[in-house]
Amino acid sequence: MKMSSLLYAIPLIALFGACRTDHSKTSSNKTVSFACDEDIGTIDPRKARNLITINACSLFFEGLFETASDGTIKPALVGEYSISPDQKIYTFTLRKAEWSDGLPITAHDVVASWQAALSSPVRSPNASMLFVIKNGRALFDGSVAKEALGASALNDHTLQVELEQPVPYFLKLLACHPFLPLPHVTQDSRELEWRSCAYSGPFVVASWKPSSELILRKNEHYWNRDRIQIDEVRFLVLDAGTALTMFETGELDWAGSPMATVPPDAIRALKASKKLHILNACGTQFIRANCTHGPLASKKLRQALAASIDRSNICEHIMQGGHEPSALLVPPHLGLCPGPECTQEPKQALEDAIKELSITKEELAKTLSLSFPAKERTQKIALVLQQNWKEKLGLEIRLEPCEGKIFFEKLSKNDYCMALGSWIADFADPINFLEVFRRKDNGTNNTGWENARYQELLLASDNAPNQAARAILLGEAQNILIDEAPIFPIFHFTYNFVCSDRVRGCSISPTGLITIKDATIEDPMP
Repeated sequence: MKMSSLLYAIPLIALFGACRTDHSKTSSNKTVSFACDEDIGTIDPRKARNLITINACSLFFEGLFETASDGTIKPALVGEYSISPDQKIYTFTLRKAEWSDGLPITAHDVVASWQAALSSPVRSPNASMLFVIKNGRALFDGSVAKEALGASALNDHTLQVELEQPVPYFLKLLACHPFLPLPHVTQDSRELEWRSCAYSGPFVVASWKPSSELILRKNEHYWNRDRIQIDEVRFLVLDAGTALTMFETGELDWAGSPMATVPPDAIRALKASKKLHILNACGTQFIRANCTHGPLASKKLRQALAASIDRSNICEHIMQGGHEPSALLVPPHLGLCPGPECTQEPKQALEDAIKELSITKEELAKTLSLSFPAKERTQKIALVLQQNWKEKLGLEIRLEPCEGKIFFEKLSKNDYCMALGSWIADFADPINFLEVFRRKDNGTNNTGWENARYQELLLASDNAPNQAARAILLGEAQNILIDEAPIFPIFHFTYNFVCSDRVRGCSISPTGLITIKDATIEDPMP
């Protein structure tokens, strides 16, 4: 998830707490507990699709790079590195480090992990992030053997990576979860077994009760173990109301973003009591439109639906946490110039779509539905969207709440009509938003949409002579995406959460990673 000097440095915010709570009920003064609104689902970082899973995996697997407290990246498993004059070949020297079973972490582990992420049976949903490596795309397509991937172990501690072309954000990619190396015995596994898996991060999985709790304990084989002052981390699966109650009674250290939500009805009171933390996030809430789903193949229909959303109402009356209404995908602080304002009249666009589709409005309404994860906040957003479309377009659109795992399965199979979605950037750069929709077979696209000109602009941005030229190219790409409307952006996120002041030195990045490597626990006040 993060930074290079070429792009915008967005600092991490050190959280020193403002909420005095009694933690006499916590299991240990060196235990930190977080609320999650759903189970992590997998311990395999290559398959992670939400912030809960990414946060957990980043604690028990180490990357070549990690995010520093100022928002830049710094070497983690890498000791030294060099870049060729043409910016296409990177050579990394790995530091001496071990898996939690005592075996050495080698360059061979890194290469094999990346090969597996691009190949069957694993084929990571985020595999496209590895396409920058020479033959990465070809390996994913099955047209070359694993050995053709442009990553090789020159010896146990030297890794060489050749890129398809210069990539100005490549080191930022290496801090992201699809690039985390896995131990040799599990690289080709469809599923990792937490009891037998070896770990490279500051913690290991001590126990996991799906849909209940995940407990991590300090990894005594971690190469920088003396830095870690926390003995145990707990991820507790709780509904938002229960989490807030447990926080108030001293049974929980952190409730709300980035792994859960604060109850909407509690936000006003928490603001008044100055307990609520609000931080800008590098993320966007939007609706995916399945462009392969009958009438939604019509651009006019998609435009009509997108233009009918009352974004300000959703932010002011449902979210209430400083979220910014927006019809754009990329948050403004990432530096893209917004395109021309949309002047699309929703009713006229709908009439054009109905004429184009040769269908009545009543027939059309029967084909349209909105899927969403069955949570309090998303339910409220869905109800407002349903009302918007009824009032502005006269379309009664069916709502389909889904359990989290089922929701993601529907997305991955394109088995939906419209779906409430979001994207929290893996690293703070516009390309990480726009790249999602480069190709329709991208595992996180899930709209069935792609556009040749859009692809050309993204490719050209990698070779732009400077940042200003790059921003123009990426801005034009975003304009195409918004005009074509395979997604309907709603707002840019903020993180809303409460945290205990017994936890010091914890940090949260705009991309939603909680960093606790430098965290300490202070004794609760008597």
